[in-house]
Amino acid sequence: MKNNFFNFICLTTILLFLFSSQVFAQKSFDNQYQIISKHLKVKKAVFSPQERISIEYFNLPGNNNDWITIIEKSKPDNTYGQWFYTQSKSSGEYTFDILPIGDYEIRVYYNWPEGQFNVQDRLLISVLNQDDGNSIRDTQYFRFKKVNDANQVISIEYKNLPGNSQDWITLVEASSPDNVFGQYFYSQGKKNGTHSFSGVPAGTYELRLYFDWPQGKYEVKARETIIVK
Repeated sequence: MKNNFFNFICLTTILLFLFSSQVFAQKSFDNQYQIISKHLKVKKAVFSPQERISIEYFNLPGNNNDWITIIEKSKPDNTYGQWFYTQSKSSGEYTFDILPIGDYEIRVYYNWPEGQFNVQDRLLISVLNQDDGNSIRDTQYFRFKKVNDANQVISIEYKNLPGNSQDWITLVEASSPDNVFGQYFYSQGKKNGTHSFSGVPAGTYELRLYFDWPQGKYEVKARETIIVK
């Protein structure tokens, strides 16, 4: 009788441990896909064309006319797409309608019209077909895999550079200003070549190309989005 009770306790303990481990693993799995910035959080960086895009916003100043828009990444800051006022809420949730395939920014603005079109925060996402997960983007200066796995090497091809010894390319978080760099390398006078960056955590990144440091300063000549999930 005592042995049966002891066996029951051991079995129950093991089952509870396995269940809690599964829950913890699921939470960890979910969290690695969350993309978070100063004021914004989304559950993932890549959406399908059939998905509505849900966001969380937080730590806003609470003005009645703080507002948030989602718009193509290439559009200037004084334009907007789908948008809403936060109506004095400093935190909350909102869901945008589905969008065509492309790269988008979620942009936060304070207190219209006093705040004008000064972007206070921005977060990059992409809308892709499911079969685009392994797609290769081929541009004027780059050829690279658009979507990569977290902590795996990111290999790129560069081309058509002017051939300065200090043309350089960096891989950096997409929300970083242009005078900030992450992993980088000089082309050493080569117009064409390949390079591999070390793996990075899940998030949205940019490849940025600069010509002829320091004469070229931080003027970005080309930028391309890389999603890491």
